[in-house]
Amino acid sequence: MYETIPDIASIPYTLDRYFSTSSGTSKRFEFIINSDLLNKIISFCQNNKISNYNFFIAIYSVYLSKVSRLDDFTIGTPVLNRTTFAEKNTTGMFINTVPLKINIDNNLTFIEFAKSISTNSIGMLRHQRYTYQQLLSDLRKKDSSVSKLYDFMLSYQITKANDKSSSIPYDVEWIPTSTTSEALCVHIHDNNDSNILNIDYDYQIERYTEKDIIDTHNRILYIIEKVIEDCSILVKDIEVVTPIEKKHIIYDFNNTKVDYPNHKTISQLFEEQVEKTPDNIAVVFENEELTFKELNEKANSLAYSLKANGVKRNDIVGIMVNRSLEMIVSILAVLKAGSAYIPIDPAYPKDRINYMLSSSNSKILLTQKHLKNKIDFENKIFVDLGNDDVYNLSSKNLKNISLPDDLAYVIFTSGSTGKPKGVMIKHKNLTNFTNYCNNYVEYLKNPIYQSIVSITTISFDIFVFETFVSLQKGLKLIIANSDEQTTPSLLNALIKKHNVKIIQSTPSVMQIFINNID
Repeated sequence: MYETIPDIASIPYTLDRYFSTSSGTSKRFEFIINSDLLNKIISFCQNNKISNYNFFIAIYSVYLSKVSRLDDFTIGTPVLNRTTFAEKNTTGMFINTVPLKINIDNNLTFIEFAKSISTNSIGMLRHQRYTYQQLLSDLRKKDSSVSKLYDFMLSYQITKANDKSSSIPYDVEWIPTSTTSEALCVHIHDNNDSNILNIDYDYQIERYTEKDIIDTHNRILYIIEKVIEDCSILVKDIEVVTPIEKKHIIYDFNNTKVDYPNHKTISQLFEEQVEKTPDNIAVVFENEELTFKELNEKANSLAYSLKANGVKRNDIVGIMVNRSLEMIVSILAVLKAGSAYIPIDPAYPKDRINYMLSSSNSKILLTQKHLKNKIDFENKIFVDLGNDDVYNLSSKNLKNISLPDDLAYVIFTSGSTGKPKGVMIKHKNLTNFTNYCNNYVEYLKNPIYQSIVSITTISFDIFVFETFVSLQKGLKLIIANSDEQTTPSLLNALIKKHNVKIIQSTPSVMQIFINNID
């Protein structure tokens, strides 16, 4: 009966130039298991009545299972294939490489698993004359997509080829070829009866680096150490991460403490940039534009208008506005007034908008006149961003009254699992994020990148990264209108018109854009 072909297990690789059609060019990296560790392995195998070969097959199979997240897979292993008296007494190459099916039961002890490997190996030997190429040929008649059954091979060869009784001293050396059809071949051997084991890794250089191989071998040694220490350890409890790697992951990677200006708000950082480049263009929308100085002064005037309407520190202000210059002005103004904002996409359903405003206890809404009919709540203040009167007050910077633990904005989830939930972002969170971007995002450090296009909706969290983090570093912000947001050809024209060097979006949106431009 034709069974489902197991998945191909492989050890993860770090190179990204690997393709399915590899040249097969390989290198060999050699390790030695010294006599002390070898004697422990031999003693362990003798005490538990398993062969050294099955011990190593089990060790590498556990590792392969863990790193490839597979419980059912196949590895390759060579057999002598000398089944008759004549073949055993004939010089020549009779080796056949055969697939060995591995099934991982994570609830077995390591010893139980190793003994199951032994049983499978005996069963495999019954078919050793059935060549691998003939097997592939037969499988391809039923499924033409089958390319191979394994990408990892392990051989165990204790040949004792050095005859100590010879009057002429000599050593046996294995000279590797420079190609391999499998991504990784592990050869465990002792050709000279030296009481050490050589472990050689032949690896495809298009797939693995030398570091990949060293890391793999160190993990294998760690697994060996743990199972020798406790032969009753369950397969599921065997760790493949070494103590050094674990320390690196848990402590070094998480050592993210860094000094940052946690006493400043994003609006203060923006004001510092205004001082540096007051006459540079800050934001562009269609045929309108504002310099950094103009944007700052307009936001200041609106902030004073908000305070005149009773907005106080830590009040929450709703912002519902179509894509425009006012979209940027209004957010800056709310922050300058010492309050926090809720970004609301005008395309949201009316019920969702009203729920967001009422649940946040928002008393004021910045919007545009034609959008007012989307709101039902009473006794609230509407500020029409299209009314020039809201920009007639002082244009001077306001005194900052926000503290690091004050809210900067509240962004609502999609509500896919129930009611939308407001996620509260504090000033210190935003400043910390900004500091990280300034130091680690390449385009924010490189002066050749002078403009960025904004295609993200105001209610999506990365809008902050796209706009205010960029403005704080002096970039020109090109705001795509609603048509340019969704039409690749129009967005492409906008990018060309303004010589935009940077666009950031989700991968799915980027793929649509790439697939639909000339």
